[in-house]
Amino acid sequence: MELRHREWVERDRLEDTVAFFTKRKVALVAVDAPVSPHFMVMPDLDAVTTARLAYLRAHGRNARGYESGRSVAERFDYRYSAAELREIATRATKLAGRAAEAHVIFNNNKSNYAPESARRFREIVAELAPKSVKVGHPHAEVAR
Repeated sequence: MELRHREWVERDRLEDTVAFFTKRKVALVAVDAPVSPHFMVMPDLDAVTTARLAYLRAHGRNARGYESGRSVAERFDYRYSAAELREIATRATKLAGRAAEAHVIFNNNKSNYAPESARRFREIVAELAPKSVKVGHPHAEVAR
């Protein structure tokens, strides 16, 4: 489940929110998004709340579009750099070490940005991941 309001994971609510998901064995979706104080922009939080699945959704880092875009294309109009994809790959590899499966989905869906990010991400993960990590497709998933 992906939360869409950052107050669920801020200050004194973080521990309760993670405990809620953990108790119910529901995956709390980790998000890659712009750095912003806007209430809808979730902070980086890589909490694994079920041993079955870790899930990371990459929305892009276009703060202006994310906060005020009127369409999905405007909101998620972002092309990841190689360095940013390496950051996401590092996060995904760590998540894969803490759950039976780790999935990464690219939601930077203007133009061909998502499939292109997924393709480049798979190449990076294949270089970084230990031999025991299977790099799947079509969603550029990382599974332990």
